[in-house]
Amino acid sequence: MMHSKLSKLLRHALEEDVPFADITYECVLRKNPLSRAVIKSNASGTFYGELVIKMLFQISEPESTVTLHVRDSDRIQPGQVLCVIEGTAKTILRLERVMLNLIQRLSGIATLTRAFVDKLDNEAVQILDTRKTTPGLRFLEKKAVLAGGGANHRAHLSDMVLVKENYLAALKLEGGEDKFYSRISDFKLSRPEIPIEIEIDSFSQLEKASLEKVDYVLFDNFSIEDIKRGVLLCKERGWPLEIEVSGNVSLDTIHLYRDLGIHRISIGALTHSAKALDFSLLIE
Repeated sequence: MMHSKLSKLLRHALEEDVPFADITYECVLRKNPLSRAVIKSNASGTFYGELVIKMLFQISEPESTVTLHVRDSDRIQPGQVLCVIEGTAKTILRLERVMLNLIQRLSGIATLTRAFVDKLDNEAVQILDTRKTTPGLRFLEKKAVLAGGGANHRAHLSDMVLVKENYLAALKLEGGEDKFYSRISDFKLSRPEIPIEIEIDSFSQLEKASLEKVDYVLFDNFSIEDIKRGVLLCKERGWPLEIEVSGNVSLDTIHLYRDLGIHRISIGALTHSAKALDFSLLIE
Protein backbone atom coordinates (compact mmCIF):
# COMPACT_ATOMS: atom_id res chain seq x y z
CA MET A 1 0.00 0.00 0.00
CA MET A 2 2.77 2.45 0.98
CA HIS A 3 4.67 1.83 -2.26
CA SER A 4 1.64 2.22 -4.52
CA LYS A 5 0.51 5.43 -2.78
CA LEU A 6 4.01 6.87 -2.95
CA SER A 7 4.43 5.94 -6.61
CA LYS A 8 1.15 7.68 -7.47
CA LEU A 9 2.15 10.78 -5.48
CA LEU A 10 5.61 11.01 -7.07
CA ARG A 11 4.28 10.57 -10.60
CA HIS A 12 1.75 13.34 -9.98
CA ALA A 13 4.45 15.61 -8.51
CA LEU A 14 6.73 15.04 -11.49
CA GLU A 15 3.93 15.73 -13.93
CA GLU A 16 3.18 18.95 -12.05
CA ASP A 17 6.83 20.06 -12.18
CA VAL A 18 7.69 18.86 -15.71
CA PRO A 19 4.43 18.65 -17.68
CA PHE A 20 6.14 18.48 -21.09
CA ALA A 21 9.89 19.08 -20.95
CA ASP A 22 12.67 20.86 -19.10
CA ILE A 23 12.90 23.87 -21.43
CA THR A 24 16.06 25.15 -19.74
CA TYR A 25 17.79 21.84 -20.44
CA GLU A 26 16.76 21.96 -24.08
CA CYS A 27 18.04 25.53 -24.33
CA VAL A 28 21.43 25.00 -22.70
CA LEU A 29 22.50 21.39 -23.29
CA ARG A 30 22.90 19.24 -26.38
CA LYS A 31 23.89 15.92 -24.80
CA ASN A 32 22.84 13.89 -21.74
CA PRO A 33 26.09 13.10 -19.94
CA LEU A 34 26.40 10.61 -17.12
CA SER A 35 26.71 12.63 -13.94
CA ARG A 36 27.43 12.30 -10.25
CA ALA A 37 25.37 14.33 -7.80
CA VAL A 38 25.44 14.60 -4.02
CA ILE A 39 22.71 15.64 -1.63
CA LYS A 40 24.11 17.46 1.40
CA SER A 41 22.53 18.72 4.58
CA ASN A 42 22.97 22.38 5.45
CA ALA A 43 21.42 21.98 8.90
CA SER A 44 21.31 19.63 11.84
CA GLY A 45 18.25 17.49 12.39
CA THR A 46 16.66 14.09 11.83
CA PHE A 47 16.46 12.59 8.35
CA TYR A 48 13.45 11.01 6.68
CA GLY A 49 13.13 10.29 2.97
CA GLU A 50 14.96 7.10 1.96
CA LEU A 51 12.08 5.64 -0.01
CA VAL A 52 11.25 8.96 -1.70
CA ILE A 53 14.75 9.22 -3.18
CA LYS A 54 14.94 5.57 -4.21
CA MET A 55 11.50 5.45 -5.79
CA LEU A 56 11.94 8.67 -7.76
CA PHE A 57 14.90 7.14 -9.57
CA GLN A 58 13.23 3.74 -9.92
CA ILE A 59 10.34 5.47 -11.67
CA SER A 60 12.44 7.75 -13.87
CA GLU A 61 15.74 5.97 -14.51
CA PRO A 62 16.02 2.47 -13.04
CA GLU A 63 19.59 2.07 -14.31
CA SER A 64 20.83 4.97 -12.16
CA THR A 65 22.67 4.25 -8.92
CA VAL A 66 21.49 5.71 -5.61
CA THR A 67 23.81 5.30 -2.61
CA LEU A 68 22.32 6.50 0.66
CA HIS A 69 24.74 7.45 3.43
CA VAL A 70 21.99 7.87 6.02
CA ARG A 71 18.91 5.94 7.07
CA ASP A 72 15.51 7.18 8.16
CA SER A 73 15.61 8.43 11.78
CA ASP A 74 19.35 9.16 11.64
CA ARG A 75 20.50 12.42 13.20
CA ILE A 76 22.38 14.54 10.66
CA GLN A 77 24.74 17.52 10.76
CA PRO A 78 25.55 20.49 8.46
CA GLY A 79 27.84 19.50 5.61
CA GLN A 80 26.99 15.81 5.86
CA VAL A 81 26.57 13.90 2.60
CA LEU A 82 23.18 12.22 2.67
CA CYS A 83 23.17 10.55 -0.72
CA VAL A 84 25.28 10.06 -3.85
CA ILE A 85 23.51 9.63 -7.18
CA GLU A 86 25.00 8.43 -10.45
CA GLY A 87 22.75 8.88 -13.45
CA THR A 88 22.11 11.07 -16.47
CA ALA A 89 22.16 14.82 -16.02
CA LYS A 90 18.71 15.17 -17.57
CA THR A 91 17.11 12.84 -15.03
CA ILE A 92 18.90 14.33 -12.03
CA LEU A 93 17.86 17.85 -13.02
CA ARG A 94 14.29 16.71 -13.65
CA LEU A 95 13.97 15.08 -10.24
CA GLU A 96 15.92 17.61 -8.17
CA ARG A 97 13.15 19.94 -7.04
CA VAL A 98 10.47 17.33 -6.35
CA MET A 99 12.99 15.24 -4.41
CA LEU A 100 14.33 18.12 -2.31
CA ASN A 101 10.87 19.57 -1.63
CA LEU A 102 9.67 16.27 -0.19
CA ILE A 103 12.70 15.16 1.81
CA GLN A 104 13.25 18.64 3.25
CA ARG A 105 9.60 18.82 4.36
CA LEU A 106 9.60 15.31 5.81
CA SER A 107 12.95 15.70 7.55
CA GLY A 108 11.69 18.95 9.07
CA ILE A 109 8.74 17.06 10.58
CA ALA A 110 11.03 14.30 11.88
CA THR A 111 13.35 16.94 13.35
CA LEU A 112 10.60 18.85 15.16
CA THR A 113 9.11 15.61 16.48
CA ARG A 114 12.52 14.53 17.80
CA ALA A 115 12.90 17.89 19.54
CA PHE A 116 9.57 17.41 21.37
CA VAL A 117 10.43 13.83 22.33
CA ASP A 118 13.85 14.85 23.63
CA LYS A 119 12.48 17.82 25.59
CA LEU A 120 9.73 15.73 27.19
CA ASP A 121 12.24 13.03 28.14
CA ASN A 122 9.65 10.49 29.27
CA GLU A 123 9.22 7.29 27.24
CA ALA A 124 5.97 6.51 29.08
CA VAL A 125 4.22 9.45 27.38
CA GLN A 126 3.65 9.35 23.61
CA ILE A 127 4.06 12.42 21.42
CA LEU A 128 1.28 12.15 18.83
CA ASP A 129 0.58 13.86 15.53
CA THR A 130 -2.90 14.96 14.42
CA ARG A 131 -4.88 15.21 11.17
CA LYS A 132 -3.46 18.72 10.60
CA THR A 133 -1.41 17.50 7.67
CA THR A 134 -0.76 18.57 4.09
CA PRO A 135 -3.57 17.16 1.89
CA GLY A 136 -2.21 14.22 -0.08
CA LEU A 137 0.94 13.93 2.04
CA ARG A 138 -0.56 12.62 5.27
CA PHE A 139 0.78 9.06 4.89
CA LEU A 140 4.33 10.39 4.42
CA GLU A 141 4.13 13.06 7.10
CA LYS A 142 2.93 10.53 9.64
CA LYS A 143 5.84 8.25 8.71
CA ALA A 144 8.16 11.20 9.32
CA VAL A 145 6.66 11.64 12.80
CA LEU A 146 7.51 8.00 13.53
CA ALA A 147 11.06 8.61 12.28
CA GLY A 148 11.36 11.39 14.84
CA GLY A 149 10.36 9.11 17.69
CA GLY A 150 6.72 10.16 17.86
CA ALA A 151 3.57 8.10 17.43
CA ASN A 152 0.59 8.34 15.09
CA HIS A 153 -2.90 9.37 16.12
CA ARG A 154 -5.76 8.28 13.83
CA ALA A 155 -4.91 8.32 10.14
CA HIS A 156 -8.39 9.41 9.02
CA LEU A 157 -12.00 9.83 10.13
CA SER A 158 -12.70 6.13 9.57
CA ASP A 159 -10.11 5.04 12.14
CA MET A 160 -11.79 5.78 15.44
CA VAL A 161 -14.52 7.72 17.19
CA LEU A 162 -13.19 11.10 18.34
CA VAL A 163 -15.94 13.37 19.63
CA LYS A 164 -14.93 17.03 19.57
CA GLU A 165 -16.89 20.18 20.34
CA ASN A 166 -18.37 20.59 16.86
CA TYR A 167 -19.88 17.10 16.98
CA LEU A 168 -21.48 18.01 20.30
CA ALA A 169 -22.74 21.28 18.81
CA ALA A 170 -24.31 19.36 15.93
CA LEU A 171 -25.81 16.87 18.37
CA LYS A 172 -27.37 19.74 20.31
CA LEU A 173 -28.93 21.09 17.10
CA GLU A 174 -30.30 17.61 16.46
CA GLY A 175 -31.89 17.63 19.90
CA GLY A 176 -30.09 14.49 21.06
CA GLU A 177 -27.73 15.98 23.64
CA ASP A 178 -29.21 13.93 26.49
CA LYS A 179 -28.64 10.73 24.51
CA PHE A 180 -24.89 11.27 24.04
CA TYR A 181 -23.47 8.80 26.57
CA SER A 182 -26.10 6.16 25.80
CA ARG A 183 -25.13 6.37 22.12
CA ILE A 184 -21.48 5.97 23.08
CA SER A 185 -22.34 2.85 25.08
CA ASP A 186 -24.50 1.42 22.29
CA PHE A 187 -21.75 1.98 19.73
CA LYS A 188 -19.12 0.34 21.96
CA LEU A 189 -21.38 -2.66 22.44
CA SER A 190 -21.94 -3.07 18.70
CA ARG A 191 -18.39 -2.13 17.55
CA PRO A 192 -16.02 -3.02 20.43
CA GLU A 193 -12.99 -3.07 18.10
CA ILE A 194 -13.32 0.67 17.33
CA PRO A 195 -11.51 2.94 19.85
CA ILE A 196 -13.53 5.83 21.30
CA GLU A 197 -12.08 9.14 22.44
CA ILE A 198 -13.96 12.07 23.97
CA GLU A 199 -12.61 15.62 24.04
CA ILE A 200 -13.22 17.48 27.30
CA ASP A 201 -12.79 21.27 27.35
CA SER A 202 -13.04 22.00 31.08
CA PHE A 203 -12.74 20.32 34.44
CA SER A 204 -16.42 20.99 35.18
CA GLN A 205 -17.33 19.13 31.97
CA LEU A 206 -15.14 16.22 33.10
CA GLU A 207 -16.92 16.07 36.48
CA LYS A 208 -20.25 15.54 34.69
CA ALA A 209 -18.89 12.99 32.21
CA SER A 210 -19.62 9.26 32.11
CA LEU A 211 -16.57 7.63 30.51
CA GLU A 212 -16.89 3.94 31.42
CA LYS A 213 -17.07 2.92 27.73
CA VAL A 214 -14.38 5.31 26.51
CA ASP A 215 -10.82 4.29 25.59
CA TYR A 216 -9.25 7.76 25.65
CA VAL A 217 -10.17 11.08 27.18
CA LEU A 218 -8.66 14.23 25.69
CA PHE A 219 -8.05 17.20 27.98
CA ASP A 220 -8.03 20.13 25.55
CA ASN A 221 -6.44 23.39 26.69
CA PHE A 222 -6.47 22.38 30.35
CA SER A 223 -4.18 24.23 32.73
CA ILE A 224 -1.48 22.16 34.41
CA GLU A 225 -3.40 22.27 37.68
CA ASP A 226 -6.62 21.11 35.99
CA ILE A 227 -4.73 18.28 34.29
CA LYS A 228 -3.54 17.12 37.72
CA ARG A 229 -7.10 17.30 39.06
CA GLY A 230 -8.41 15.51 35.97
CA VAL A 231 -5.92 12.66 36.30
CA LEU A 232 -6.91 12.21 39.95
CA LEU A 233 -10.63 12.26 39.11
CA CYS A 234 -10.21 9.60 36.39
CA LYS A 235 -8.39 7.36 38.88
CA GLU A 236 -10.99 7.91 41.58
CA ARG A 237 -13.81 6.91 39.23
CA GLY A 238 -11.92 3.87 38.01
CA TRP A 239 -12.32 4.68 34.34
CA PRO A 240 -10.20 2.19 32.32
CA LEU A 241 -8.93 4.78 29.86
CA GLU A 242 -5.79 6.60 28.78
CA ILE A 243 -5.44 10.35 29.21
CA GLU A 244 -4.40 12.57 26.31
CA VAL A 245 -3.56 16.27 26.46
CA SER A 246 -3.60 18.85 23.66
CA GLY A 247 -3.61 22.58 23.13
CA ASN A 248 -0.80 25.15 23.19
CA VAL A 249 1.93 22.63 24.00
CA SER A 250 5.25 24.05 22.79
CA LEU A 251 8.93 23.19 23.06
CA ASP A 252 9.14 25.76 25.85
CA THR A 253 6.33 24.14 27.88
CA ILE A 254 6.54 20.42 27.03
CA HIS A 255 8.65 19.70 30.13
CA LEU A 256 5.73 20.73 32.34
CA TYR A 257 3.81 17.64 31.16
CA ARG A 258 6.56 15.14 31.99
CA ASP A 259 5.29 13.81 35.33
CA LEU A 260 1.54 14.43 35.34
CA GLY A 261 0.44 10.81 34.98
CA ILE A 262 -0.87 11.31 31.43
CA HIS A 263 -0.31 8.88 28.58
CA ARG A 264 -0.37 10.93 25.37
CA ILE A 265 0.22 14.47 24.10
CA SER A 266 -1.13 15.37 20.65
CA ILE A 267 0.61 18.26 18.89
CA GLY A 268 -0.68 19.62 15.58
CA ALA A 269 2.48 21.70 15.13
CA LEU A 270 4.48 18.55 14.33
CA THR A 271 3.02 18.63 10.84
CA HIS A 272 1.42 22.04 10.32
CA SER A 273 4.31 24.17 11.60
CA ALA A 274 7.48 22.14 10.98
CA LYS A 275 10.24 24.09 9.23
CA ALA A 276 11.75 22.32 6.22
CA LEU A 277 15.32 21.19 6.77
CA ASP A 278 17.81 22.80 4.39
CA PHE A 279 19.33 20.35 1.88
CA SER A 280 21.13 20.96 -1.40
CA LEU A 281 21.85 18.86 -4.48
CA LEU A 282 25.01 19.52 -6.49
CA ILE A 283 26.20 17.91 -9.70
CA GLU A 284 29.95 17.34 -9.45
